[in-house]
Amino acid sequence: MTGTRQATFLALIASLLVASPAADAATGDTELISVQAPSAGALGADGVSFDPVLSADGRYVAFESNAANLSGEDNDAFRDVFLRDTQTGTMTLVSRRSAAEGGTGGNEVSELNAMSADGRYIAFSSDADNLSAADDNAHFNVFVRDTLTATTILVSRQSAGDGGDGGDGGSGNGGLGSGGDGGDGGGGDPNAGGGTATATTLAPTTAAQEPTATTAAPSTTLADGAIPADWRVYRSEAAGYTVGYPRDWQVRPGTGPRIDFVNPKTGAYLRVDWTATPGDDPTADWRRQAQSFARSHPGYQEIGIAPADYRDYDAALWEFRYGNNPRLHVANLGFVTGGKGYALLYQAPESEWAKDQALLRQLKRSFRPG
Repeated sequence: MTGTRQATFLALIASLLVASPAADAATGDTELISVQAPSAGALGADGVSFDPVLSADGRYVAFESNAANLSGEDNDAFRDVFLRDTQTGTMTLVSRRSAAEGGTGGNEVSELNAMSADGRYIAFSSDADNLSAADDNAHFNVFVRDTLTATTILVSRQSAGDGGDGGDGGSGNGGLGSGGDGGDGGGGDPNAGGGTATATTLAPTTAAQEPTATTAAPSTTLADGAIPADWRVYRSEAAGYTVGYPRDWQVRPGTGPRIDFVNPKTGAYLRVDWTATPGDDPTADWRRQAQSFARSHPGYQEIGIAPADYRDYDAALWEFRYGNNPRLHVANLGFVTGGKGYALLYQAPESEWAKDQALLRQLKRSFRPG
């Protein structure tokens, strides 16, 4: 059994319910995972759920969801991390404060990174600032949740001997050592930091690569693939693509192959995602995903979904607005070339959208597929 990242064109904005192979191999039964606990009514998730990861025996399934009805501690539309016990039917909110500190759910987006083989420890990244007293900023940080003791530990912080302060920049893509405790595999303290996910942790099939950032060579044109001289260059080791981004932007690895390039001043970002198994109609796929996205994101306003003129690729553009505070504007360009499917998603506050158009054009020009 494997917990693969399911997608038709790209899992950038997935439209799936997590139907997990917590399925019995003998009977072939498939169990719906993104559902409330029986004691809460057993209703299905009211938002998109995706990126499942299983424990070694298939009993526990961790996943991300935009749903707001899977846990009584989660009453917002931000993406959270959940854990389903397929034996007892219980659903647990993972991205929350320690029980001893009130157990409040995260107040911003959280993303699943890894789970220990026994399902006890779950590493996740979040830009919520209410999960730990040591985290007082809105940067992405790495946490480990001990589901047995109901504690959440901030990992991206100084050693205790240096003061224990949380990181003052973005951190992400935490893993777990073979000991399952966030340490070096030998049963150490989770505060010591994360290792890499082991073979017994069924993580997404393509792990995000560490950024390879270099200074771009001078560019005198705006041709495809050209990168301004004062930008940096990111190269994906897995997909082979390169893309440029402004020097003062932050690189935030996400779940699977997804990478975000974030403007720390405005919160705008370019998200690059890819798949080795693209569908044959990006326009139709965006339309399918838009239906699910609209149901789970308040204030959704579709501007258009149509084939796009992007180089000589089979491409489609999905443009929309959503949210209210702030109102957000998104352009999601999907295309297929060289046997791979890519998405370049740009999101910015509506107040920044018009002034960001020249920048967006240069970001798209800087992309070179693998």
